[in-house]
Amino acid sequence: MVNALKIDDCTLISAYLRNSGNQTMTAKELGMTKAAVCRRLKSEKLQILLRENRKKIIDSTLNQIISLNLKSAAVLAELLTNENPFVRLQTVRQITALSKDYLVINDLQTRLDELEAKCKT
Repeated sequence: MVNALKIDDCTLISAYLRNSGNQTMTAKELGMTKAAVCRRLKSEKLQILLRENRKKIIDSTLNQIISLNLKSAAVLAELLTNENPFVRLQTVRQITALSKDYLVINDLQTRLDELEAKCKT
């Protein structure tokens, strides 16, 4: 086993996130014991790093989704003028679905921001 202190915080956080928060898999990947991973992850410093990295991942994913939604909206706007009424109806349905998805994304972002604010206090 590797000395747990030789693994820097960023490497530990990266492995932990890459392994979907599974401490056993993280320990195996890094050649550490699960107990060492658990002990290190309990530290306030690592908890802060973990929250920051999770926020970066979520923000990046949300930005990608928003970008794709904008591109989709542009295509859908063109389809609203299609001469086929079935295509127009399907387009309206897709626009409505995208609107719902956008509201859900905004709600999730608000909840995450609230949780983050609570964690800081």
